[in-house]
Amino acid sequence: MEPGINPSYVSFMRGWNFTTTMYRMLEHLIERLRWNNRPIVDSDSFDDLFHPIYPTSKAVLDRLMYMYSCLPEVFKVARPMTGDVRVDRFGFQAANISITFQTVKLALAAAEDLGAEQRCAFARELINSLAAIPTAYIAAVSRPMVRLMRS
Repeated sequence: MEPGINPSYVSFMRGWNFTTTMYRMLEHLIERLRWNNRPIVDSDSFDDLFHPIYPTSKAVLDRLMYMYSCLPEVFKVARPMTGDVRVDRFGFQAANISITFQTVKLALAAAEDLGAEQRCAFARELINSLAAIPTAYIAAVSRPMVRLMRS
């Protein structure tokens, strides 16, 4: 087993729950985008009386960064596959966390129009994050999609 990874001390569910929380954040961000992009017919519209109040992107990002900082290190870096399923599931989870984390950041940038510079910074982080994930995880994740496309 790889040093620093002991499944008896770190629960795979901790990473799973963090990923689920990020997907919930994405749901709220999509709703915010829908609200912000709806056509405005009249500035005195009845709907404006019920405008949802959202936290700022900075507040959401600060909370997300804090939650991420509390994760065990095993969920922050997708180490190369070992062939040991107990260890590799943490690598899969780390890859999923990394990609989802960056996706939330991009959605935050879009939801609050953070500007081109901030959006580009988030996009660079996404590219760097993807580059850091071992190819074996990306290939394994893609394999079911390739088989579905061949059917």
